Amino acid sequence: MDKKSKTNVDGYSIYPIHRSISGIRRRPRKMDLITMPEDLKASLNNIALSIFVDCVNVGIPLQDAVLAVYLSGLEHGHELRKDT
Repeated sequence: MDKKSKTNVDGYSIYPIHRSISGIRRRPRKMDLITMPEDLKASLNNIALSIFVDCVNVGIPLQDAVLAVYLSGLEHGHELRKDT
């Protein structure tokens, strides 16, 4: 890789995605896929949106609002795993 294709940000080198894996959907290690019915998916989307909107409306910073949605998703995913 030549020197022009890497960027230095705060002392860390950032390399572009290698062409051999670009366009391939990558999943984080040890993450499972769950097939959900459309109605369940829609209700989880509504829950996530309502949590995010409530957080933003009361002035919670964006990072904390996203964290609240993420933690809620983990909790709902855990409950869904127990049921199946």
